[in-house]
Amino acid sequence: MIPIEILQLLKQLEELVENTKYIALLKLTVGLDHDEFFVLVNRIRASLPEDVKRASNVTRERDRILETAREEANHIIEEGKAEAARILEEARLQAQRMVDQSEIVLMAKEQAQHIVASAREDARQIRRGADEYARDVLNNLEAVLAKAIGTIQRGKETLEESLQEERVPAGAGRG
Repeated sequence: MIPIEILQLLKQLEELVENTKYIALLKLTVGLDHDEFFVLVNRIRASLPEDVKRASNVTRERDRILETAREEANHIIEEGKAEAARILEEARLQAQRMVDQSEIVLMAKEQAQHIVASAREDARQIRRGADEYARDVLNNLEAVLAKAIGTIQRGKETLEESLQEERVPAGAGRG
């Protein structure tokens, strides 16, 4: 969940409570203390900036890593294509020279096929290397995001525990 969504959800919670019917003098909706609710929402909002900042930093870092990975993968692929084209052109030229020599036409065809196959294999390996690099970058990003999500989850659990400890059941403490 992105930070803006969290703030929007807090606002929706406040609006939900503001729009409920309650006993005005007691500021109570059955089992809900409005003042305590708004204090808790404000405490959550006050504790968010550091988490929001961290999440925002993680998002920016993820975007930077993905962009770098894309650029590097595209560069590697383009280099592979250029190298494959160069090798293919070299193979065509060499094959043409061999065709001119009638005694070795068969050998030229075989060698040309070998060069083309080698160029295709080189291009395949370059693409595979680029794919593996992109996968590694994405795996690292996934680990970073998982850590950030874990931090956020622990923060939510801590807040929930705090809310549970502070919550007093309706009618408790009465006589």
